Formats: sequence, C-alpha cells, structure tokens
Amino acid sequence: MLTGAGSGIESAFARELAACSGRVMCSDINLEQAKATTGLIEQAGGCARAMACAVTTLADVEALVEALVEVAEVWLGGPAEVWSSKTPAGTPSAT
Repeated sequence: MLTGAGSGIESAFARELAACSGRVMCSDINLEQAKATTGLIEQAGGCARAMACAVTTLADVEALVEALVEVAEVWLGGPAEVWSSKTPAGTPSAT
C-alpha cells in the first residue's frame, strides 16, 4: 500500500514495485490520479488497485486499511508485506 501514489516519488515507487512482481494498492487524496498510476501499472502488465484516501481523515485511513486487508487475503493469501507512507513537508515522522 502506498499513500500519495497518484503522483511524484510514490507513483514512481508504486510502478517500480509492481515491475518487480509486486501487487500494489495505490491510494491518493485524488482518486483519478491514483487510478492513473494503477492504469500505468496495468498497461505494463502489473497488478494494482486504486483507492481514495485523505490520510488526515481517520475514517479514510480505516477504510484503506480494511480494503488492504481484504485485498492482501486475495492477492497474497495473507497479510501485506510492504507499507509506505508519504509525510507532508515539515511533519515529524517516525523512522
């Protein structure tokens, strides 16, 4: 799952991960941009799904995690292996 996957480095990372046989859940506050990234992945023969998510909205994040759990069961037969999160500039983040 990648948040902010509709553009920039997260979109590039989603495409690279898919190119390495990964299955990617692309989320972005702008669903059309997330769909554009999944479209590029699918055109290249990869597997991806798009979902809208505003990471500042708890209900959106909960829905995204719930969707990821469901997709991981289908795609992987178990839990997701890689998570990535994009943090707005100037926001403290745990590393």
